[in-house]
Amino acid sequence: MRSLGLELDDNVSIDLRGSLDKVAFLRIGDGIEIVVRESHVRTLREQATAALDDMAHVEAAEAVLENAFHAGAQARTAAALARETANAAQQAGADDPAEVAYAAAQRAGDAAERAQAAVKAASEAMCAADEAAETARAAAVHLAEWVGRQPS
Repeated sequence: MRSLGLELDDNVSIDLRGSLDKVAFLRIGDGIEIVVRESHVRTLREQATAALDDMAHVEAAEAVLENAFHAGAQARTAAALARETANAAQQAGADDPAEVAYAAAQRAGDAAERAQAAVKAASEAMCAADEAAETARAAAVHLAEWVGRQPS
C-alpha cells in the first residue's frame, strides 16, 4: 500500500478489536475494515499519547494567537478613540491633555502593529513546523519501509 487519505467527522464511528493470529480489525464507519498486525496496534498505542499531546499543544497555541489577535484589535480601537479624543481636546484648546492622548494613541497603535506582526509570524511558524514534521514523518516511514525490504 502506498497512500490513502481519509478525513473522519466526529460522528463516524471507529472500533479497534483484536482477533486470532495476532491481528486486529480497525473498523471505520460501516464500510471500511482494515486488518492490522500486532506490531501496528503496539505502534498506535505508543503514538496515541504523543498525538493527543501534539493536538493539545496546537490548540493552546491557537488560543494564544487568538488572544493576541484580539488584544491587537482592542489596541487599534483604543488608538482610534484616543486620537478622536485628542482631536476634540485640541479643538477645545486643551493642548496638554491632547498631547497625552496623542502619545497614548501612538503607543496603542504601535502595540496593535506588534501584536499583528507577532500573530502573523507565529502563524507562519506553526505552518512551517507542521510541514517540516510531515516531511520528517514521511522520510522516517519511507526509510523504515526501505530497511524492511533489505535482505538480512
